[in-house]
Amino acid sequence: MVYLDNCATTQVGKEAAEKALEMMRTNYGNPSSLHNMGTTALKALYEARYSLAKVIAAPTNTIYFTSGATESNNLAIQGGCGCAEMGVNKGHIVTTAIEHSSVLGACRKMEENGYHVTYIRPDPISHSINANDIINAVNPNTVMVSVMAVNNETGEILPLKKIINGVKAKNQKTLVHCDATQCFGKLPFKLYEYPVDYLSASGHKIHAPKGIGILYVRTGLFPVPFKYGGSQEGQINPGTESVPLACAFGAAAESSLKSAAQNIQYVTQLKEYLIQSLQTAFPYVSFHAPKKVSPYILNFSFQGYLSEHILDYCSLHDIYLSASSACTKGRKSHVLKAAGFDKGQIDGALRIGLSIYNTKEDIDLFISILSDFFNDIHSIS
Repeated sequence: MVYLDNCATTQVGKEAAEKALEMMRTNYGNPSSLHNMGTTALKALYEARYSLAKVIAAPTNTIYFTSGATESNNLAIQGGCGCAEMGVNKGHIVTTAIEHSSVLGACRKMEENGYHVTYIRPDPISHSINANDIINAVNPNTVMVSVMAVNNETGEILPLKKIINGVKAKNQKTLVHCDATQCFGKLPFKLYEYPVDYLSASGHKIHAPKGIGILYVRTGLFPVPFKYGGSQEGQINPGTESVPLACAFGAAAESSLKSAAQNIQYVTQLKEYLIQSLQTAFPYVSFHAPKKVSPYILNFSFQGYLSEHILDYCSLHDIYLSASSACTKGRKSHVLKAAGFDKGQIDGALRIGLSIYNTKEDIDLFISILSDFFNDIHSIS
């Protein structure tokens, strides 16, 4: 079995799995309880929060646990705008047309509530987001700019530093939210370099279990919550915390920090090998990537061949990759469409998400199965 869909989710790492088991079987107290077991769970939760804060160089008390980046994105956009100073017509939001569906969905909800939203599309030639397009869209009534760090389909690394600096220079009151899901724990991201006001991340993208995420909130910018209850998570996300999942996320973060440089180097070399192997075996391959991309993601197609046919064939041979974001459930990529790729490229798009657990042998087997697919197709025709 070869798993090449690590943008969708990742295998849970040994450290994370062991930590989750410990918190479920041994230290299973409620962190709000005042007795010893509660105190032990609370201490473990704090240590996990600290580990996650270290990834982005944030104060520990600015990290809040959520069920995942989808919840974090919605809290940041809907809740963050709710805490901001309003202008006329309830305010203005700027985002990009290539954001994750949870960001786009939250922005559409804000439009229903009376906000005006500007969706910035990539440059049709470079297929990349231009920082100046976002900065120019900001006006005195702009409440928030929401921009991802790394696109989950093409791997584009957005010019976040230039965007943040330009937005704040133009309107200091404008809040900046970053969906860092495909960046957190994989690529360098420190708040002293990228001083965003809100940041979202998910555990299952860095070898932690599904169902846990974080929202970083700059001090004093508490978002308006969606639900009400106890005092957990600063009342931003009330309810008994999932201590096993949170601690597993913390363990995965610690693991990623210890080997961050080595992981990037390894995956970069693996991606180069993948690209070379594809080009050698299939000279007609077309890559859908801007110049500045994550080493973890590769998007490509073969002219005239539909992605679903290739995916089905690969799946029959235990090779797993995808055509677009897992959250789209097979719908054609809104990212590639917004970026100006043609219909053939969109219909045939394939996305590989690499991880530290992938090997060159995985790539070789994938190339071999892909060759078998084209040979079978040609023999039938």
